Amino acid sequence: MTETDFHEFIARGASRLTERDVHRLVAEMPDLREQFSRLRESAYPDAERQLWFLSEVVDRVWTEAHLDMPYGAALEAAFAVAYFVRDTDLIPDSLGPIGLTDDIAVVQAVFA
Repeated sequence: MTETDFHEFIARGASRLTERDVHRLVAEMPDLREQFSRLRESAYPDAERQLWFLSEVVDRVWTEAHLDMPYGAALEAAFAVAYFVRDTDLIPDSLGPIGLTDDIAVVQAVFA
């Protein structure tokens, strides 16, 4: 997968999120943030901070506290958070540390 393909993957994933999906994500955010803490002791400790930031973006945009954020960027932030916690993704998380590689790549690509 090329870098362009990967960014298109994120854009497609973000465009498929419905408002209902994002509101559900916002409602689950406190529990999701606890899941981010598993990264603290992993090979990707910076990703915990990045996911917290993205979760704050999602939370604030959809609670109308920060409406001047571009909608597409907010959806990509939501996709990155949702991708991190979903059970099925490109590389199964059950493979241990290697299973987080795709999750972390999505998070970092959203920052790029």
